[in-house]
Amino acid sequence: MTLSENPFGAYIALHSDISGYYDRMVGQVNLFPVTLTLTGADNSFYNGLAKSALNSEIDGAVDGFGKVYGDLSSQRVDSLLKEFEISDLIIRGNYFKNRLNP
Repeated sequence: MTLSENPFGAYIALHSDISGYYDRMVGQVNLFPVTLTLTGADNSFYNGLAKSALNSEIDGAVDGFGKVYGDLSSQRVDSLLKEFEISDLIIRGNYFKNRLNP
């Protein structure tokens, strides 16, 4: 199986005071807030689109192909897909580079 066929991956942060193992599904939108927490920047002007992967309330995720995981209501599925769509646009459009360096 190639990387493009496998929607799963690992998030590894080295030299962090926070440690743990999480066996639940989280999406790419849940990783940015973790990075902010690990770097002490979680009070920045932008904290991401979704809850941090460190939050135990996460109930589902969307993979890189747009497939939804979790036993979710249709309203929650719509919300996850919108978070994914916006996150994908930010990443592909290099949004913050253009905002911080006009």
